[in-house]
Amino acid sequence: MQFKLNIGDITEDAVQSMVEGVFSSNFVFRSPREDKKEEITDVLVLFDDVGLIIEVKSRAISVSKDDKKNKSLEWAAKRLRKALGQISGAVRAIKMNKMQYVENETRGRVTFEIDKFPWLYGLVILHHSSEPYDPAELVPPLSKMKVPVHILSFRDFWNISRFLDTPADMINYLEHRTDVLLPTLNPKVHEEQKAFTYYLRHLENIFALRFKS
Repeated sequence: MQFKLNIGDITEDAVQSMVEGVFSSNFVFRSPREDKKEEITDVLVLFDDVGLIIEVKSRAISVSKDDKKNKSLEWAAKRLRKALGQISGAVRAIKMNKMQYVENETRGRVTFEIDKFPWLYGLVILHHSSEPYDPAELVPPLSKMKVPVHILSFRDFWNISRFLDTPADMINYLEHRTDVLLPTLNPKVHEEQKAFTYYLRHLENIFALRFKS
């Protein structure tokens, strides 16, 4: 018998648990599908008028002693490009009404109506080790996405979800991150703490700046 570790499934389970801790399991849907066929995304959150499309990418645990290879950005670039393509596909499928319903254990099957969710956001969670990096420099197509997309490391999202543990807190942060934090601070992957600390210290000013624009 061989012991196998599917880090991808484990990380998706963990991200689902984090998101449910924020939004509750009522509003979180794992692997929604397009007419029972293609998977739309790894995790989908539907809360109030917001749809949060989440893609999770995890790097297999390496036993290599080559630290430079283990921290290479090649893996991140490849997986990030794939995740962005998947989010673009999910947005198209959702807007074209190809997802007729969503399901979870607490609510069962729920009819999906796109008109109820005019605000769509993408979130990519990358579980890997590397030096901090600018995802837009690593994968330029990020700047051309049709919906706002946030790129966070698994560690940073875990920490954020512990503090922003209500739907309003998390949605406000992502919206302020889109309109204020990304344009002004451009936080790198693995360095979200800097942006989050700034956000907490300047919350009143950020609210004022965002609503003036």
